[in-house]
Amino acid sequence: MLSRYQIKSNYKHSLVLQFVLSELITIQRLTNHMENLLTENTHANLISFTYCMGSLIGSSQAHVRLFSWTQDGHLAKLKNYCTLLRHTTPSPHPESDVAAHDTANEAWIQAIQIVDLLQGTSTSQIRSAYFAKLRRFIQHLAKLLLNLIQPYHDDENFMFFLLRNHAALNLLYKPEFVLSVVQKAFPKGILQFRHFLVQRYTERGFAHLVPVIDERLSELN
Repeated sequence: MLSRYQIKSNYKHSLVLQFVLSELITIQRLTNHMENLLTENTHANLISFTYCMGSLIGSSQAHVRLFSWTQDGHLAKLKNYCTLLRHTTPSPHPESDVAAHDTANEAWIQAIQIVDLLQGTSTSQIRSAYFAKLRRFIQHLAKLLLNLIQPYHDDENFMFFLLRNHAALNLLYKPEFVLSVVQKAFPKGILQFRHFLVQRYTERGFAHLVPVIDERLSELN
């Protein structure tokens, strides 16, 4: 039987990239909250931080099984989606897929080390240092994904995903990040982008999405 590392994905690369970005958005939101918890060394904050780590890596039974495909937790899902991304072809930048896969695994291992620290007698300074390294892995992964976002300008599903998640992606990258992607893809502006989405979805029988498109575009401006 082939291992999961030998299996080629039947998913579209752009779809798997959406899975990766969705988990990354959630992880960024959660780790922002965790960073705030570390600013004050109280027992209540430590309990909340530990609970958040559980959301990142899943149950103890899951994170012990480092090579299990059925892991829960957002970092575990991110790691698995990045593995799937690496084995999904064709890819516009295979080297970025490999680097994203490696970085996601490094972030996962770093999170496991933090859990070990929480179960021991580490100081708050040590926990903060390890957590800062975890955040750097996450930020590096987000940067790597930039190479994969731009090539999908002609994929209405991917572009609609960016539009629907523009607020979260702007927080992950920079203010007006999604608007800058749209402007680069559609030099004539928002109306050209709207025409692209409406035409594609109407042709596919999803005209009911037009009001949603218009609502999100109004937020983008």
